Amino acid sequence: MIRRNSFDDIISNRVNSDQTGKPFLTCSMCDTELTPADLYVVAKAYHHAKCVIETVQCLACQMESRGYASEQSTENIMLYSGRRFNQFIKDPIQRKLYHIEDPNCLISGEALKMSDTFELYSFNLPGGDLDDNNFLFVGPTAIEQMGELLSEETRRSWGRRVEEMAPDSPEIIISPVFGL
Repeated sequence: MIRRNSFDDIISNRVNSDQTGKPFLTCSMCDTELTPADLYVVAKAYHHAKCVIETVQCLACQMESRGYASEQSTENIMLYSGRRFNQFIKDPIQRKLYHIEDPNCLISGEALKMSDTFELYSFNLPGGDLDDNNFLFVGPTAIEQMGELLSEETRRSWGRRVEEMAPDSPEIIISPVFGL
């Protein structure tokens, strides 16, 4: 995977694969073709500026991936991150202002550094434009805190899921949001 030099590089490449440099055209899970009219999520995990895991999921597969988390784990994560995430998704002004200078974690508010482990989520919203600011970062503190909210059953299930997605990725904490 490609090592990125700046957050601007990461943001400008958010809808392209870091592996191939090409746009994501199909769901990583079911190979369904993705169009601008579809709701889908691109998720990438970075470790020291290098993309270590990337996936794109259509709405059906995104809903199916929720099965990797127990009901209690899902509820804990939603309580932890839900309010700020929902405000972000519903408020186009907040999304436009989100990345003005230095990126920060949407969940915890912490400033991010390229040397951190962090995640980037980009949402294709039907009727939206891929150039819209429909993206957010989740930083190391939120990743760690959300990981602590997971049941042991969810940790095992999620560990198997990460192994399926990227068997060669370094052993780093990947937030449960990546699969929920």
